[in-house]
Amino acid sequence: MSNREDLERIISECTKAIRLDKKNDMAYFQRGFAYTQLEQYYRAISDFSETINLNPKDPAVFALRAYCYFSLEEYSRAILDYSKSFSLGSKDMALYYYRGKCYFFIEEYKKAVEDLNKAIPVFPDNYDAYIWRGCAYGKLGDYDRALKDLNKGISIEPNEPHYYAYRAYVYEEANRPKKAIKDYTRAINLDDGQVHFYLYRGRNYLETDQFEKSIEDYKRVLEMDSNIDCEIEAYINLGCAYNNLDEFEEGIKNLTLAIEMEDIEEAALATAYNNRGECYMHLKRYKEAIKDFENSLKIDPQYDKVINCLEKCRLILLNRSMISKLAKKFKKK
Repeated sequence: MSNREDLERIISECTKAIRLDKKNDMAYFQRGFAYTQLEQYYRAISDFSETINLNPKDPAVFALRAYCYFSLEEYSRAILDYSKSFSLGSKDMALYYYRGKCYFFIEEYKKAVEDLNKAIPVFPDNYDAYIWRGCAYGKLGDYDRALKDLNKGISIEPNEPHYYAYRAYVYEEANRPKKAIKDYTRAINLDDGQVHFYLYRGRNYLETDQFEKSIEDYKRVLEMDSNIDCEIEAYINLGCAYNNLDEFEEGIKNLTLAIEMEDIEEAALATAYNNRGECYMHLKRYKEAIKDFENSLKIDPQYDKVINCLEKCRLILLNRSMISKLAKKFKKK
């Protein structure tokens, strides 16, 4: 008999027991535990909630319901249940690991570090705990501690591609793009199907003026099954890379694709208009450049770089107009 069949048998027996006695808290608990193992988390939560109604003093039930909420990415609810389990006397140090991850996902990074600090000494080989504490340190701007933890986690589990990507992110934040590129490359070597690895490596290639390599990565992003935000960033950064290579027509082509995409965020749209305006300016198509710079400033009026470019284009056209008028005047004489 398979494990699944065993679990389904337990569920059936518990269901019979509940029909006979709707206050049988142990039957609800055992059925909820079976549902948890089958990853039927909503049903498990329902049963654990019934157990709590009948027996609200058992810390294990709160811990298990918390795990179900965690698995469903309902992190705030999970935190409440983990905390309740502790308040009822739970000594399970693993709960600090799970609650610490929950705190990370709701962006309470200091609390994440505090919980993971309690879990790691008890589970020194839990590489995932080092990784998430490292990520939390990275979000807090403590890059030295972040890298120390990420290095430790990777030393224990060197074959998880996302861990290299997490460390690459910290290198990015610490303004070390060459190190970030190496880690994104390691991540890609382990799993070449993750669109974000190419997207972020392309960003770092762009940062280090490796424009051809940046273009290769962004083209790869567009070939993959990526979401709208990835595509928008790829088109904008392709436009920037082509601009830096003096391939202005290609830059305009990609930036136009970004601008025409639905649901583009205002900040990205302002950037796309600015970058396309710069391409037009390099091609001496000043009227089109002015239009793009004006559109960019409608979104972000404090965009100093755009203001300077706009004034430059207007001055060039003004000088052209004055020269043209003077030339006509002299011809009449």
